[in-house]
Amino acid sequence: LCSDFLRADQRNFHCWIYRSFVAKDSDVEDASELDFSTVKIQENFSNYSAFHYRSIYIARWIGSALAEISSKAERDHEYSSGAQGIAADHVPGVVELRECIVEELELVENAIFTEPDDQSAWWYLRFVLQLAHDLHRKTTQLTVIRKGGNASDSDIGDDDVWYSEILHMQRTSLAGLWEEEPDCKWCMLALSDVLGSLAGILTASTEEEQEEQQADRTEIIAARKVLLNRLVEVDPAHRQRYWYLSSIKS
Repeated sequence: LCSDFLRADQRNFHCWIYRSFVAKDSDVEDASELDFSTVKIQENFSNYSAFHYRSIYIARWIGSALAEISSKAERDHEYSSGAQGIAADHVPGVVELRECIVEELELVENAIFTEPDDQSAWWYLRFVLQLAHDLHRKTTQLTVIRKGGNASDSDIGDDDVWYSEILHMQRTSLAGLWEEEPDCKWCMLALSDVLGSLAGILTASTEEEQEEQQADRTEIIAARKVLLNRLVEVDPAHRQRYWYLSSIKS
């Protein structure tokens, strides 16, 4: 019944809410509902209701998986000496979560390149990038737990690399879209957020690397300010916000 109604009106949020209730009450598998949301998003990239529906299931699955991973890591540390560390790549479940986030980024990238002026997909992009950030922080914490609270920069570097690669890929992708759509404020907002995140995670272990990364950080902050200044021109109604974002350090 819900499927029939959503074929007639894809964005009817009343029906989406009711479908969520029915799926939960009927013990429908989350994977099935994710597949359904994929179909609806691919039918219409402007379907905010489908993106929101999908976010509920993705967030629930990742949240549950992170809780399980964290619990296991704490138990392992409690019953071991804590002397041996483990790279994030080797923490059970982390690789699967990373793959999920990459797949979601690929899905939403198709949407934003198809409908760059529709904010539905941009909202979902921010949601997925926040998930990537949360996973980055959690796996860093897990490394510290497994090292008995004494993890060094080299111990957590693996996860820094993964998260940095995600952000750099997004920077490249969004910069390419901005060249094609120079007045798209959603693209500029997303790109400025990515640049802010990149500037905030740069770490180095040697003096030479610190000098190189400080130069990178300076370039990133300058590029972000260019975007924010452009946003003042394109979206003057929110200029106070852009001025504030431009004034704070990432």
